[in-house]
Amino acid sequence: MARQSMLSVGRKIVAAEGTRGLLTGFGPTAVGYLAQGGAKFAGYEFWKKQLVELAGSQEAAVEHRTAIYLVGASVAE
Repeated sequence: MARQSMLSVGRKIVAAEGTRGLLTGFGPTAVGYLAQGGAKFAGYEFWKKQLVELAGSQEAAVEHRTAIYLVGASVAE
């Protein structure tokens, strides 16, 4: 089996299906990434707020902000 470059494969797709063939699956992929990203961002913001409250004071939260960011992102993931 001969190796083909992305450019040559792209040309074959355009020849067979037209330029729309290159966008096959783009819509569902974009919607999936939007939903996933939105959920992760919302989860991160939620957990960050919870962890800031758990720190006890604004000064403590500022002192431990890196840990709060990392734990919030990990839990949201």
